[in-house]
Amino acid sequence: MDTYVPSEEAIIRTLKALRHAPLKYRLCWWLPLATGIRPSKDAIKLIKEADLSRAERIETPHGAYYFLELGWVRETKATFVACLPDFIYEMIITFRESGEKLTYAGLKSFRRKRVPHIETPGSMRDFCYNKLLELGMPESAADFLNGRGPRTVGGKHYMDKIRQIKAFYPRYLAYLKELKARVEQD
Repeated sequence: MDTYVPSEEAIIRTLKALRHAPLKYRLCWWLPLATGIRPSKDAIKLIKEADLSRAERIETPHGAYYFLELGWVRETKATFVACLPDFIYEMIITFRESGEKLTYAGLKSFRRKRVPHIETPGSMRDFCYNKLLELGMPESAADFLNGRGPRTVGGKHYMDKIRQIKAFYPRYLAYLKELKARVEQD
């Protein structure tokens, strides 16, 4: 069982180390941090293929984000929904317009050769989950956002997980905007 969750300082160090990396790789770290999505196949699939025209733009006092129902279910893994902060959404659009290619093998090679001493995209996802809980999101809603099915009777049968995500994600969005500002200073 992996119990490691990086500190906020480690997250900031990682994002600062990636500031000048190609956009496609920065996205591979920011996306799991912002959405809780699995960093391998699902993040790359979202970056390259998701139909962003179906995303619902939601305005909050802390800025906008896009709520996208994905419904991707594999044998043991799932990605039900994604909340994309406006700056992440814009990064994806910019990447798609660039015509560059992004592969899982390329991501692994970049990670190994270019920036070996930073947090992994998977640890960014772990940080996201823990921060969502810290900011008050109900565990069943955070699990759903991270692609896990609910574990409790209430989470399975009674909780409107999407409504809970939309109610609590703006708190995390505010946090991400502050974090992004800290990463960009200097």
